[in-house]
Amino acid sequence: MQCVAFTSANGVKIALKVPGLQNKLAGKSIVAIGPKTRQALEERGLDALVPEEYSSAGLERMLRGRCSSILFLRSAQGSQYLSQGLKEAGLFVDDIPLYDTVPSGDPRLDEMIMMIQSVDIFAFTSSSTARFLVERAEALSRKEELYQALEEGTVAAIGLPTAQELERLGIRVDVMPESFTFQAMLALLKERSER
Repeated sequence: MQCVAFTSANGVKIALKVPGLQNKLAGKSIVAIGPKTRQALEERGLDALVPEEYSSAGLERMLRGRCSSILFLRSAQGSQYLSQGLKEAGLFVDDIPLYDTVPSGDPRLDEMIMMIQSVDIFAFTSSSTARFLVERAEALSRKEELYQALEEGTVAAIGLPTAQELERLGIRVDVMPESFTFQAMLALLKERSER
């Protein structure tokens, strides 16, 4: 592979625990999807390219003429949105899942679901957070109440893959930042609340 892409700081931490991997990255173009991922790579002495737009189109523009194949090292639940767009642009794409995301089992989530009517803003940072919330509400027989609260509140998605998953789940998205970062999502929510 000519290019190696990391989509999260977690992916960087997990991948670079593999003995010798950092040395094998020498001579490859390293891509970081987002500033936190780039920071995690820089902390380990690796320079990374960051697309202006965190989308397959943004990645394709950045990689055009630089590489014809890319390896994604990321979560097993990583959206296929980025890799599918690159495949359509003619790049060879390989995905290697490094870790799995699972429901937390945190009792605070159950407490929040039981008091869901008091929540005004829902900020989703990944497709799996949306999926796990709906699954847990269903397990607690509170899915109808969750959907009512989502309908009455403001729903934010960090980026397009998350927005697409919310829409697939039948949840309207009110806010999605142009720059798919947590900070940009919070700024947009703050701006909306001040209107």
